[in-house]
Amino acid sequence: MGAWDIGHFDNDSALDWMHDFLESENQLDLLMNTLNIAKGKRGFFNKLFRKNFELDEPEATAILAAGEIICIILGKPPEYLPEDLENWVENNQLTLDKNIVNDALNAVRTVREHSELRLLWEEAGELNKWLEEVKNLELRLVIDS
Repeated sequence: MGAWDIGHFDNDSALDWMHDFLESENQLDLLMNTLNIAKGKRGFFNKLFRKNFELDEPEATAILAAGEIICIILGKPPEYLPEDLENWVENNQLTLDKNIVNDALNAVRTVREHSELRLLWEEAGELNKWLEEVKNLELRLVIDS
């Protein structure tokens, strides 16, 4: 994992996914497809045939980056945004429905509970700090009533 800090854009995998997102002709589809990775891992057949499922590190970092994009659209950005993403915020507007936001929240929870990324941060001795960052993302994904 090429990471230099715990932020969701502080690693090579997330930045690669972000650049794919920025260059995508259908950004909303890319967001949904990324979040659906977690749905597939949580699906009935995966649970039936694999007792312990987990998202791979690149999948998990992509999901966290997608969650951050959704928070940006909701007007709840992280403290730090890569410059390319700051430019996108100024020039683009996507519309989200409640379902994609709920899917993002569930996907981020899956990353927190069942991912190789979690294990990597645990091995690095930074699990609590990383969990704080993920829980902050989860809080920002909650839709205000």
